[in-house]
Amino acid sequence: MACNVGSANADIAGLGIMISFAFQAGLSILLSICSLMLWSTAVTSMRSAGQVVFGSAVATAAERAARDREVKRILFTAFVEILEQSRPESRIKQNFENFLVELDQHQTQEDTTRNTILPTIKLRWPVVERAGMKKKYIDSVLATISDVQVINAMGLLIAALIQHETLSLYHLRVVYDTSSFTGISVCASLINVSTHTGNLKRTRAFALVAYICTFISFSAVFGTKLKNWDQKVVGSCYNTRLIATPYDMHPLSDKIYLGFTCFYSICALLSCYSSGLAFPALARLLKRHLLSDDLVQRFIRKLRTEEFLILKESIKQARLLMSFFRTNPIEYFLRYIAGYFALLAHPKPEYRAWALIPLAMGQYPLHLYMAIAIRKGNERFLEGDSENNWGFGQIVALVLCAATCIECIRGVSASILCRTFILLFSKEEMSRHLGYRHLPRQAILQDRLLYLLGLDRQAEENEVTDLLRQHGFNNCIFYWDDLNPLFQLSTKHMGYCIVEFPDSPTRDRAMTRLQGVEFKSKRVITRLPRRDDKKEQHNPSSSSTMPAAPATSIPSANTAKTEGQYPDAYNCDEGRSAKSIRNAVIERFKQLEEESKAQGRPISFLAKDEDGVERIRSARIPSPALFDANSRPKTWTEATKAQAGKREVQKITAEELPRYEDISWKQWLKTALPREENSEDIGTTQDLGMSISRKADSNNWLP
Repeated sequence: MACNVGSANADIAGLGIMISFAFQAGLSILLSICSLMLWSTAVTSMRSAGQVVFGSAVATAAERAARDREVKRILFTAFVEILEQSRPESRIKQNFENFLVELDQHQTQEDTTRNTILPTIKLRWPVVERAGMKKKYIDSVLATISDVQVINAMGLLIAALIQHETLSLYHLRVVYDTSSFTGISVCASLINVSTHTGNLKRTRAFALVAYICTFISFSAVFGTKLKNWDQKVVGSCYNTRLIATPYDMHPLSDKIYLGFTCFYSICALLSCYSSGLAFPALARLLKRHLLSDDLVQRFIRKLRTEEFLILKESIKQARLLMSFFRTNPIEYFLRYIAGYFALLAHPKPEYRAWALIPLAMGQYPLHLYMAIAIRKGNERFLEGDSENNWGFGQIVALVLCAATCIECIRGVSASILCRTFILLFSKEEMSRHLGYRHLPRQAILQDRLLYLLGLDRQAEENEVTDLLRQHGFNNCIFYWDDLNPLFQLSTKHMGYCIVEFPDSPTRDRAMTRLQGVEFKSKRVITRLPRRDDKKEQHNPSSSSTMPAAPATSIPSANTAKTEGQYPDAYNCDEGRSAKSIRNAVIERFKQLEEESKAQGRPISFLAKDEDGVERIRSARIPSPALFDANSRPKTWTEATKAQAGKREVQKITAEELPRYEDISWKQWLKTALPREENSEDIGTTQDLGMSISRKADSNNWLP
């Protein structure tokens, strides 16, 4: 027998209200999935890029590793020196020597890896930037839909609570299914917006708590009204032909539906809000990272009650059956269930959110079907006018839905405008820079270029121009490196530039005069750009050759030393002469040069002075360029020039020495001061890590 549903109420069960709530919930789901698909690119890649370029997590780790290597190198060298005196042929000494070689190999590998990280991030950064921009505006639209939906739902629920005495069970059921769409919209927003930002959690907490309280209150009132189910009383029942089987008992099945869906919706809201867990007990059991083969064992290991002993035994039997059959439903079911809860407890929100999607949004198809079915099955039993007539409430609901669409259009338009602005800003910034690719070939060949390093990145280019004018250099052309996209919105330039002077003598004067000049609380460093001679030989038709990039971490180059002051040297003891030790050290260096040449990495330790006497180079230090793996095998020495009673010292490579000699610089060799024969100082090898033995007739010095 069909029950008497009661009078129609288009302001509660009209098409406009249901379409508005269902449409916004469905749109929230689609936008949430799109935002999650951008999450990995926008958030994870940006986090990695920030660690490599801005946040010096990688730099700190590299410094720590380099420091550990130096400590190990000192210890191993000391052990080798001790064993050289006591047990020179022991295997332990050979092992320490091998350790020293491995330390250098690890350092080269780390430099190569570091050299490839930054170019990769530079290439990926435009994609990351666009993805982050898209995600930002999608999340903004999601937050707007959620806020509008919460306000509409609270208005609908409060109106239903006020009129619950006069509303029929049918209309209460329609209000319940319609307001449940709000929980879906809120979940879709919270998964993407509030899982990693604390501000939205705090500002939206009050509205969310108010909605939950109102929703629970209405559910309690609806459950109480279901107790008065009576098909003989008007408005105390509704037709369940499309939402239940003919054998279901009413209102018991309706109470079960109400209790389960209400509890499920609240759990989904709370878990999405806290980016937490819908089932904390099960998730805590699996909060560690689990391998697929160990999921069942780890899951079952936590079960200690007797009723699960049978389950344990069945799984053991299932494993035995797996040797005969390729699949086992029980094991696979438990494995995937355990894997789902492990994903739900994942520490990274971008992975945990994918587990929250089915948990939070699986109710959308259910409530969508129930809302359509309950209305379709009862509209012909209503008394009075049809609920399809458009009234005030339906029109307002659709207008609010149109406002959501307008917000989406604004988000897309803002994304396009912002991206266009950034591109135009980048082009405008780049137009102010003459990049290194514009270097004239003639200026390179005529040695009219000079690096200016150590500039403040916030300094304007005209300020650098004024600095040179103050020192008498007017007709100069500046070339700034192409702006790194990682810094283009926060800095003016990369902190260095190349200056083209009218002629080479003017360049030489500028190199000396500008060295160490204070500029905006920093000191300017001048360097000669190196020509890539191999590139010029293979590609003589190129318009210009890119000079080597300046050092990322530049050592102190403006070190003033008085004339005749030399580094500390070894003193000879009574058993040996200074000349014999010097000759032995030079012979050992020749052996090292031959060994490095045989390994394909020629290194020069010796040089001849003006008199043709072989001298030891001042030092071989690592390349100051952090990402310059090709420069690290080179020999870095020191060039010096005496001025006004003081000695200027510049660290350069051995290949750059001829160019410095052309402008009156000389290589600074560690020569000896004339003293008595047995106490004469010799060229120190301490900078090279050499360990000099006291054996008079042995040339076996170890690095």
